[in-house]
Amino acid sequence: MTRPSEQTHVRRHLTGVRRRVLQIIAACGPITVDEIAVEWAAAQPSMSERQKDGLPRMASQVVWRLENLGWIRRHGDGYVATPAGRSLVDGAWFENCHDGRMSNQDAASREVPPA
Repeated sequence: MTRPSEQTHVRRHLTGVRRRVLQIIAACGPITVDEIAVEWAAAQPSMSERQKDGLPRMASQVVWRLENLGWIRRHGDGYVATPAGRSLVDGAWFENCHDGRMSNQDAASREVPPA
């Protein structure tokens, strides 16, 4: 359980968009910004083409913020969730990545790879 000040910090900074990107990184990482955009678009098939075209830029901005918050970190060419980031992700969300890199069972037991 988080302390009240931690809960306030999380409520202030974990927006819906940041949560979505954090969930993608936790489920599919290590993952690049371009791959995040692909997963994000695949998870929302009703998104317009114009919105999909903006996802790489948006994903890059969100990744920058999540990294500064300490919820993700670089790993090779991609990003992985830190233990703090993983603690924020609802485990029920985990599904196979659309390219089949991870299964539900793998997601629940996956450790953060060493740097």
